[in-house]
Amino acid sequence: MRTKALICAAVLSASLFSTFAQVYSLNVVGYVNKTVAANSWYLWSNPLKTTNDTTATVLAGLSGTLDNWGDSLVYGWNGGFTDADTFVAGLNQWIPGTIDLSPGKGFFFFAKTAGTVTYVGEVVTTNDVILPANAWTLTGSAFPISADLQTLGFTGNALDFVYRFNNGYNDGDTFVTDVGWVGTGTPPGGPVLDVGEGIFYQNAQGTQTHYVKSFTIN
Repeated sequence: MRTKALICAAVLSASLFSTFAQVYSLNVVGYVNKTVAANSWYLWSNPLKTTNDTTATVLAGLSGTLDNWGDSLVYGWNGGFTDADTFVAGLNQWIPGTIDLSPGKGFFFFAKTAGTVTYVGEVVTTNDVILPANAWTLTGSAFPISADLQTLGFTGNALDFVYRFNNGYNDGDTFVTDVGWVGTGTPPGGPVLDVGEGIFYQNAQGTQTHYVKSFTIN
């Protein structure tokens, strides 16, 4: 997936952005472009807040001829994969289009055609993630920035595990106490996530983990 980042320095902290997705923002409203290849899967996280944060609203910005997106799919997560939302050619809409894609929630997206998916919405100022005990969760950053896991608020607990996805899962990263996130070529702060990239996170703790991270808009 080809990506690129642009940002208005007077609005969002430029030091927190890098060249992974097209990001345009004015005040606290903006949009994020994600370029996709045909017949490809992506693990994403919604980086902007919309009116109701369902598939039908969050993923309304499909480029080109809408019929070409027919049979594109979205799978959410609720302790397991949800039923799919499907983009139906002819109707040119997501059916039923009701999966919760609130900022910070991870989801799988299958692109039937090559093109651009554009998120439009507000920049949120708090990444509030709840990870159930001894469970896997699709999650990600609520912020439209590219940064490592710790910067995004995923400070980690002993033996927590994270998978990224790029046409298949990577080898993953494990959190080691007093060391940080450990994986092939991974710095202690953890892998650097793309803007709008989701992760598969295993909370290895016997209790619920609650990560809260604030984001300052300059």
